[in-house]
Amino acid sequence: MAEASHDQPVKGAPVPAESVAPAQPRKSDRGWIWLVVLVLALASGGYFAYPRIDLALATVSTDDAYVNAHVTYLAPRIAESVVEVRFDNNDFVKKGDLVLVLDDEVEKIRVDQATAALKLAEDQASTQLATTRSIVAQAKANRYKLASAQTDIRNQVSSLRAAIADLAQREAAEKLAKLEADRYANLAKGNSVTRDQADIRETEYIQAKQATIAARERIRQIRSGLEVPEIPEAGKPLDDLPSDLDQKHSSVLAALGMFVYSLAELGLPLPAFYENPDDFIKRIRAEAPNGDIDALVEKTVAGAPAVEASRSKVEQARHDLAMAKLNLSYCRVYADIDGFVSNRNVNPGDRVAQGQRLLAIRSSEEVWVECNFKETEIEPIRIGQPVDLHVDAYPGKVFKARVSGFNPGTGSSLALLPAQNATGNFVKIVQRLPVRVDLIDGNPRDTPLFVGLSCVPYIKIREKPEGPNAGQRLRGAFPKVEERNRKSK
Repeated sequence: MAEASHDQPVKGAPVPAESVAPAQPRKSDRGWIWLVVLVLALASGGYFAYPRIDLALATVSTDDAYVNAHVTYLAPRIAESVVEVRFDNNDFVKKGDLVLVLDDEVEKIRVDQATAALKLAEDQASTQLATTRSIVAQAKANRYKLASAQTDIRNQVSSLRAAIADLAQREAAEKLAKLEADRYANLAKGNSVTRDQADIRETEYIQAKQATIAARERIRQIRSGLEVPEIPEAGKPLDDLPSDLDQKHSSVLAALGMFVYSLAELGLPLPAFYENPDDFIKRIRAEAPNGDIDALVEKTVAGAPAVEASRSKVEQARHDLAMAKLNLSYCRVYADIDGFVSNRNVNPGDRVAQGQRLLAIRSSEEVWVECNFKETEIEPIRIGQPVDLHVDAYPGKVFKARVSGFNPGTGSSLALLPAQNATGNFVKIVQRLPVRVDLIDGNPRDTPLFVGLSCVPYIKIREKPEGPNAGQRLRGAFPKVEERNRKSK
């Protein structure tokens, strides 16, 4: 009997487990498994991808955004030495806090000098006012001297006429005395009268003749005083005189000159070159209140050139004193805004120049985010749209903000050296326009935004804009556009 083969199992012996083939699943079960896996994959993908897709469709975002804030640079208005610096970097200051103290000794001396100069100017103004009043009195006296000079000329004309009449009387007396002397001389020859009587008549004739000569000399003297020829031209009487002698006589013109000199010091109008005294007096009388020249002269005291000049000096001295006090106040430098001190580069003892930047104060409240969006992303953005700010410094925290304005120019156009695209080969580069985003609740104290921090803004373009200028791109109104719209209506 042949031996059984080793490769064949023995009847009744147990079969090894590894030799048993696994049961194959059915095709229908395998399809269900893949379906479940696909549903779970789609569900998980939708769960994680939907918010991102919705965020991408409902918002506009950029990673080119940084926190910005107003910065005030403290600079002295005068050149002086620093005595004290009361704040250091990172210190918080309030508006009105004393930050720097400059040496004020020189400025105090200048205030004292300006005060003394003002007192001197006021004293000089008082003296000048008194001097002007004396000029007014002198002007009144010169006015009366002018009138007196004209009256004197008229009196001399009257004296001339009286002297002419006296000359005629003297000549008649001389003629009578001549006849009497001749008659008595003839009678004395016939011894009808004594010789003494004839001598008396001769003496009376000689006296009458001398009196006539004296009368003629008196007339010549008066005519000479009137500045006319002593002997009139042939055929003209002894009282032949110019009709305007009381206007053109040297004494009248001298008196007019003194009067005009006083008026000139008071700033009143002067006569024309050929204007006579009466016409000049008539002209200024028309300008005087109620025709009173003395009232006009008195009225001009306050407006006299010398008084005005002294008053101007007083005002100048007052301004100099105010400037000196102002410079003294500049020795104490105060904070203009609330914020934190930074960039301090000054210490006590330093000599600082006018306008030199000594330190900066960065506002802690007036903080905003400067978002540089591509020009292709600007179209749906409007002022007033809500914004979610994600700041790299505070992961997981979202700051609520709103769009508050657009920069009127792109960053490259406002650069110090803008690009010249009109030369050489041109390659179009997408420009970025700064958009300002303001925090709604202000800068929080627990998580403050510092200048320069990186942000990622998400502007919700589907939500309704709110606040001032909502829905616009530029703040405020356009007057020309509004005016044109009103005219079109």
